[in-house]
Amino acid sequence: MKTPFTQYLYSVLRQLSQEFRQFATRGAQASLRTPLPRIALVLMAILVLLSLIPFILALFIAFFVFRVFLGLLSPAQRKPANTNSYGSAEPAREPGTVRYLPRQDQ
Repeated sequence: MKTPFTQYLYSVLRQLSQEFRQFATRGAQASLRTPLPRIALVLMAILVLLSLIPFILALFIAFFVFRVFLGLLSPAQRKPANTNSYGSAEPAREPGTVRYLPRQDQ
């Protein structure tokens, strides 16, 4: 016996397949009415757009590698690892916090 969930899922999937079939039928009919040069023009535009994506990604990667290379060449501009945003070697503290010093009597 089918559960209500499986019946619901079946009806949703059946409706989805009918909608997709109608959409594909309308698209096929529209493409049959469209002149061939226009279809070729649309396909060429899609081809140009798809060929630009790898070019843009390659430029992004090249720019990133260039930035890393420049960062390796100029280490004098980098701050030491143990400094905070104020330039001192002491770690930054939140306002109102108490810093506990080690006991001197031991």
